[in-house]
Amino acid sequence: GIASIDFENKPNDCSSIAVQSNGKIILVGTTSNNKISLVRLNVNGSLDNTFGILGKVTSEIVGSLKANSVILQKDNKIAVVGGFKDFNGSSFIVLRYNISGSLDNTFGNNGYLKIPISDTSSVPSDIAKAVALQNDGKIVICGALGTAKENAVGIVRCNSNGILDLTFGDGGKIITRISGSWSDKELGRGIALQQDGKILAVGSSEIKEDNRYAIGVAVFRYNNTITSSSEDLVKEKAPILFPNPTTGLINITSENNQIDKLELFSLNGDLNHKIPEIKDNSLDLSHLPHGSYILKGLVNNYSFVKKVIIVR
Repeated sequence: GIASIDFENKPNDCSSIAVQSNGKIILVGTTSNNKISLVRLNVNGSLDNTFGILGKVTSEIVGSLKANSVILQKDNKIAVVGGFKDFNGSSFIVLRYNISGSLDNTFGNNGYLKIPISDTSSVPSDIAKAVALQNDGKIVICGALGTAKENAVGIVRCNSNGILDLTFGDGGKIITRISGSWSDKELGRGIALQQDGKILAVGSSEIKEDNRYAIGVAVFRYNNTITSSSEDLVKEKAPILFPNPTTGLINITSENNQIDKLELFSLNGDLNHKIPEIKDNSLDLSHLPHGSYILKGLVNNYSFVKKVIIVR
């Protein structure tokens, strides 16, 4: 009744488990040298040699990784959440794997999305702890945020393509604190979705009073009234951007040419550029490095979100 798997004959941590529709078992954890590890077992407990290399997968990027939770999509792709750490501190990370065990390069940045939430100047210790999947394929992640000055619960939502959902919270992110005191601690550890789409997060709360900590369980519930992207909601009124991909200059056409507000975000949800006005129905992004960005704005009082690709 026991299956034992090792990586490089060193201690490893297994933090989460999921079962595919065909009964195969996905194990997710972290190796002793800070890589994310996945294993797939057949129904009888043997390694599935069709997955990764002889049933095993390890993932690494520059920095340290830690896996905390896994969820399977309807198409059996595998989403793993946890933490990424480098000299700037740590942040949420979500990785997605194909059914074969390879990273899904259609998701985020070649298979993964790093999500900084806390101020990096404070060397944060943010880490994702749990993940849930909406019926529309969007991924909701819950975790703990921490800096030298404050601790809080962090919730983020990304679209099925690994881009932060800017219709959710503030740039795809929500930070929740029970009180205004930096010495109090709220840590998100679990997440669940209600049938009406509302989001439940659970964790711990430590409130300091009279030099003593009162420790308890905290449960948070968030509304989730937007069930599809703003681009889908208003696609008839959304502006047309061309050329896209672009080398820098983008032409914008919209109903009545009434563009009220434009903001440009990185795929991580960081605000890159506020655009006060559009000149001659064009937008000059030639000063930005090549890569993918998210353009969010208001046209005729309707919001929209568009992906913009800059090539050189």
